[in-house]
Amino acid sequence: MKKNNEALHAQIDQYLSGQLSDAEAEAMRKALLNDAELAQEVELRRLEFEVSEALIAQCIRDQLRQLRSDPPTDPPPIQPPHKERFSIPGWAIAAMLIIAAIGVYWWNLRPSRLALPTEQPSVPPSQADSIARPPQANTPPTPEPNAPPVTAPTEVARRLALATELYRDPDFETLRGAAMPDDPFEAALSAWQKKDWTAVLAALRSMETSDPQFIRAQAFRAHAQFKLKQFKQAAQTFAAVSDSRIQPWAEEADWYLLLALLADGQAETAGFQTRLSKVLSDAGHPYFADAEALKKQLRK
Repeated sequence: MKKNNEALHAQIDQYLSGQLSDAEAEAMRKALLNDAELAQEVELRRLEFEVSEALIAQCIRDQLRQLRSDPPTDPPPIQPPHKERFSIPGWAIAAMLIIAAIGVYWWNLRPSRLALPTEQPSVPPSQADSIARPPQANTPPTPEPNAPPVTAPTEVARRLALATELYRDPDFETLRGAAMPDDPFEAALSAWQKKDWTAVLAALRSMETSDPQFIRAQAFRAHAQFKLKQFKQAAQTFAAVSDSRIQPWAEEADWYLLLALLADGQAETAGFQTRLSKVLSDAGHPYFADAEALKKQLRK
C-alpha cells in the first residue's frame, strides 16, 4: 500500500495535466476519496498550477506592455567581426523573469506547506470531483454565485493549524455518564483511548434519537469526526448539539463548532461569524475568553 501511495503521489502532476491513461486517472480519483493526505497534496498542486499560470500570464502582459510603451531606438552600429559583442535577446530576458517569478512564489509557499500537521484533512466525496478535474489552460475559474471569498493556501494552512492547536480532548467524565449494561459509551471510550476514532463512531452508531442520552452520544461522535479530520461532518454534528441547548454539552459544542468550521476553511462565512458572535454576546459563556482570543488571531 505504501508503494502504491508513493506511485500515486508521483503521478499528481501528470494527473492534473491530463497525461494519465483512463485507467490510471480512475485509480487516482478512487484514491482521492480514501487518502486524505493524497487529496490535500493534489489540491495544493492544483493551486500551484493556477498561481503559476497567473504569474506567467502577468509577466507576459508586462513584457508586451513595456515593448509597446518604449519608443523605437536607432539600430546599433554594426561592429566589426573581431569586436562583436554577445547580447541576450528580449524573449530570453522575459523567460528568465517568468522563471524567477515562479521561483519566488514556490519559495514563499514552502514554509506554509511544511507547517501543515502530519495528518491531513480528508476531502468529502462532494468535493472530490472539483479536486480531480485538472485546470484548463488559460481559462480562469468562474466564481459561483454568493461564494465565500477565496482564501490563500498559506492562510488556509494557518487556520487549520490554529484550529488543531486550540482543540482539546473532551471531558471524558462528562461523556461517560452513569454506567449501564452494554453501555456503548464504554466501548467508545475504550476505542478513544486506543485512538481508534472509526471504532468510536461505530460504537455510537446504534444510539437512537429517542434515547435520552442521544445528545451526549452526538457530542462524542463530533469529537471523533474532528479527530478523523472530517471537519465538515464534525461541524454539522457540533451544530446539532449546540442548537439542542441541552447542557453541559451544548455550551461546549458552541466552541468546538467554531474550531470545526475554522479547520474546514469556513472562517469567512456568515455562518461562522454568526456562531462566533453568539458566544461573544454572552460574557458568562465558559468559552467567552477563548472566542475573544480566536477573534484576535483571525485579525492577524
